[in-house]
Amino acid sequence: MVNAVESGDTLPAGLRAPRVRPDQLWRAGLVDRLCDADVQLVAVRADAGYGKTTTVRQWIEVDPRRTAWVTLDETDDDPVVLLRHVLHALGGARAVPGLDGLFRRGRPVVVASVLQSLEQTFAGPEPAFVLVLDDVHRISSPQAATLLRWLVDHIPDGSTIVLVGRMLPAVHLARRLAEGNALELQRADLAFSDEECATVLGRALPQLGDDDRSRLVGLTEGWPAGLYLSALALGAGGDIPTMLGELPLQDRRFEAYFHEELLHALPPEVQDVLVRTSVLDRLSGELCDAVLGCEGSGAIIERLAASDNLFVVALDDEPSWFRYHHLFADLLLAELRSARPAEEEVLRRRAARWLSLHRHADAAVRQAQSVGDLDLTAEIMFRYLPDLVLGGRVHTLARWVDSCPTEERRRHPLLALLAGWSALLGGDGDEVPHWLAVAAAGAVPEPLPDGTVSLEVACAALAMVQSGSGVKETAANARIVRAAGPSGSPFWSSASLLEAVATRLADRGADPVAMFRAVEFATRGDPVVHAVALAHLAMGSFACGDDVAGQDAVARAVEEVRANRLDDYPLIVIVPAVEALAAARRGDAPASVLATRRAVGLVESMQGGVPRGACHVHVLLADAALRTGDHVAAAEHLAEASRYLPGEPDAVVLWDLVDEVRERLGAVDRHREATAQVGLTEAELRVLDKLPTHLSLEEIGRELYVSRNTVKSHAIAIYRKLGVAGRSAAVDRARELGLLGG
Repeated sequence: MVNAVESGDTLPAGLRAPRVRPDQLWRAGLVDRLCDADVQLVAVRADAGYGKTTTVRQWIEVDPRRTAWVTLDETDDDPVVLLRHVLHALGGARAVPGLDGLFRRGRPVVVASVLQSLEQTFAGPEPAFVLVLDDVHRISSPQAATLLRWLVDHIPDGSTIVLVGRMLPAVHLARRLAEGNALELQRADLAFSDEECATVLGRALPQLGDDDRSRLVGLTEGWPAGLYLSALALGAGGDIPTMLGELPLQDRRFEAYFHEELLHALPPEVQDVLVRTSVLDRLSGELCDAVLGCEGSGAIIERLAASDNLFVVALDDEPSWFRYHHLFADLLLAELRSARPAEEEVLRRRAARWLSLHRHADAAVRQAQSVGDLDLTAEIMFRYLPDLVLGGRVHTLARWVDSCPTEERRRHPLLALLAGWSALLGGDGDEVPHWLAVAAAGAVPEPLPDGTVSLEVACAALAMVQSGSGVKETAANARIVRAAGPSGSPFWSSASLLEAVATRLADRGADPVAMFRAVEFATRGDPVVHAVALAHLAMGSFACGDDVAGQDAVARAVEEVRANRLDDYPLIVIVPAVEALAAARRGDAPASVLATRRAVGLVESMQGGVPRGACHVHVLLADAALRTGDHVAAAEHLAEASRYLPGEPDAVVLWDLVDEVRERLGAVDRHREATAQVGLTEAELRVLDKLPTHLSLEEIGRELYVSRNTVKSHAIAIYRKLGVAGRSAAVDRARELGLLGG
């Protein structure tokens, strides 16, 4: 995505359709074909220079439906980024509820919940639309391809998704074509017809004779870019028949020829700007000035984009960002390497620093890596680590780490820490200790690029989240991070919470209400941490017998999650677990079951995560199931919780919780066995529960909505089945059998 937004506050330029130049040939046949196609998927696939984007742009110019346009780049290979950009584009073509709140800076993006919201939007009555995804060959990750398939599968009737690129991701195109629900345009379709070739050449070279025109059309084989470039070169002057004889089209040196003819015809100062900025994938005036160390280069780029040249292409309707035509980008760079071999490294380093400073992280990383600058690469990656971790951009982090060979990660402490975070978030927590050891053994300038005051604090932040050495070690690492202060680590809020959780689990005497009330106050403004702190405050209130405060804290935690679209973010898994318990405590079994399902789904998505968290969630769900009467589910959750316990010997409160729920479940089982053995009916059990009270038989009847005689009949049956002669003896015997509590 051009000007890809890491901040989340500014819309990328690539969310606007490219402008239609008035001098471009109108592809009437192709436009009519696209207008007549009543399909949900259009695929436009061809090499560079075949006018794929231009053709689609002309089509949507006349299509009456609203349009959403996304031009992709490498950042969109992360499904979180891709979904964000698609949603912002759709915001202009179709109403997306809560769009402004879906992707806030520093907030994790929840793909599953957003897709659910988007599916509901697609099913609404809003007008049909066309969604264009240009340069889809940038997509290679299975996760991003899966998201594209979802979009194609769920595009509403009457709407169309258009995939434009040199190659297409796997979207089951063949099946859709066979079903008649797709249209594909390939190179043969996009090539200029004889009539179109004649039109282009007639405008550009009216002096060209019929024989020369036929020869040129044959040489270019309808390749639009080749024809345009030929016209530019031949129009520059000289003997046309001679120049035609020199066109080296058939031996594929066509681009090099026009590089010589057209580039060298430009003024020296323009050549200088073009060649030296060839290190850039995307250009703006500010960026070019920063890379070249001068002023005014942006004006040259803008003039070229506004002219008829094919070197510079404006990327959107606001001409601030540009790119070089694909046919010339590599040739310009080759010119730089040939004429000024020592300058490329300097230019790329300047570009990397400017791009990093202006939040174009992916482009900055590519520039630093292209010159093999390990320190600069690590610096840029680490600067954006908090954004990636807290923003849920796990795939981007993994892609960055994978782009650095293992030996480089072992040589550089910051890359080792990045590898550790990637392993943890990717579900491979066992790898984290190795990367922590590598990082701790190194040395880097302090403070670190992300603002962390020291390497020790950065290592402690990763260690406390990984929590692989027990609750006491987690608390110790969290104290290190918290001691750095709010400005000393981007994970300070998380440290405040994790220290409190670890301390609570390790100390039976700790006051959970006071502890988590302080954390809840300190973490306001950080939705993830604040929601989890509220969930723990609710648990503390329940443990102290204050159900009113507990229910209030749960309600606030749930609202925090929903308001910030965090429903399916794994790190808030404790919130739906406590929500399930709270619902069970107030007797709302259906709500408890729904919250349980959400919690289980999040736990399953955290394979390889923190075992302690899974244990805590399952014991809460076992408690909730027991309270709603689902003893089978309670036993299953208890078994899952018990499976994780051996790895947490210091979490004494967690052990107590598991033992308490196990004892209650055992009491239920004993009660059921005793009930079956004695043979009491459900009606008799309800009367038995009232016998330990001071209520008379008539008062018991009023509470159970039955007559006194009915209560008396049930009481006599109870005495007989228990083998006793009276009410007091029945209560004692029922307690012996486990039919009543103490």
